[in-house]
Amino acid sequence: MYAVMLLAGAGILFFGYDAAVMSQVNTNENYLKLMGADGGTTADSALIGGIVSVWFGGFAIGALIVGSIADRVDHLKTMWLGCLWAAAGAGLQVGAPNLGVMLAGRIIGGIRCGHLNTIIPIWYVICH
Repeated sequence: MYAVMLLAGAGILFFGYDAAVMSQVNTNENYLKLMGADGGTTADSALIGGIVSVWFGGFAIGALIVGSIADRVDHLKTMWLGCLWAAAGAGLQVGAPNLGVMLAGRIIGGIRCGHLNTIIPIWYVICH
């Protein structure tokens, strides 16, 4: 039971962790230059806001599709799939050489978080 609770807590933890990390990344001068948002204009602020916001679109997609995935395979396999999405999204964001790859990584990372934040509490209830 404690392992189930630990896994569920770790899954939910990443929701806030992503926001905390991105708030620090968005102040990095090298990152802003790489993303083309280092001019200090309102358009640059909107671009940074867009990079952050696409994550929430991915979150919605992940939360909406996870139920049908869990119905086809069991909940544990569905969580493993969410972990694969996490690795892909994190890898793309960390290694993003340009804006397009960063946006793809943010969307995939959002799908992961929506996926896991929806399925983990359901799995916890079923296992508990």
